[in-house]
Amino acid sequence: MAAKPTNRRRTREDGFTLVEVLAATVITSILVLGLANLWTAVAGEVDGLTMRQKAIFVLNGQMERLTALYFHTDFAVFTTTDTTNYGSAAAYPDNRIIFRNDLPNYMPNGAADNFVVAAGGFAGAPGLPVLFDDNSGTDDDRNYVWIDKDRNVVGRLSWIETEVVIDSCDGNGEYSQSGSSPCYCPAWTGSGPGTRCREISVYLEYPFRWVSGAVVQQATRLEIIPLKTIVGRLL
Repeated sequence: MAAKPTNRRRTREDGFTLVEVLAATVITSILVLGLANLWTAVAGEVDGLTMRQKAIFVLNGQMERLTALYFHTDFAVFTTTDTTNYGSAAAYPDNRIIFRNDLPNYMPNGAADNFVVAAGGFAGAPGLPVLFDDNSGTDDDRNYVWIDKDRNVVGRLSWIETEVVIDSCDGNGEYSQSGSSPCYCPAWTGSGPGTRCREISVYLEYPFRWVSGAVVQQATRLEIIPLKTIVGRLL
């Protein structure tokens, strides 16, 4: 009697083959790496936006300080555009004004200011100090302010002045000078003939690092935030 033929085709067992497992592992790895890179990019953007927001708050505070000096003291009599070579984009001026270490001379009645400090006192100075970075010449001196003290991040502060020229007043009691009758502000000294008001444009560049008592520029591209206002002496 002939033997019963056997079925040589093997039925597939339940489960996954090695190829399927390897393919799934590769796909999962790609997804994990993609998500990791995505979160890294998101974290970097959030960190950058947070730092920019802090810089904006600092710039607003420095603008408040400047306008108070222009409004209430003879500060504007002594400001000079004597620093240069900032290396900013062409849209920004390269010659600017900074706070200098003889600022008490600008204050009324010789009152001390206490916020412009040298490098040795910058880290421990209370409040919102301004570092006067005194270099070999005058045109390369710089000002720096804290943006994030806990992370040793500072920004470079400077500004420019532009006289506000108005052709004529409307006759409603503006402070004007006889002659061509332009609109004038009171004299910066607080007495005497009027003078033109000024537009000040303040610039804050960041990020720089405060490392071992000195300012170090970061490898990343510098950001610059401008802010403008008009100032005049108040009597």
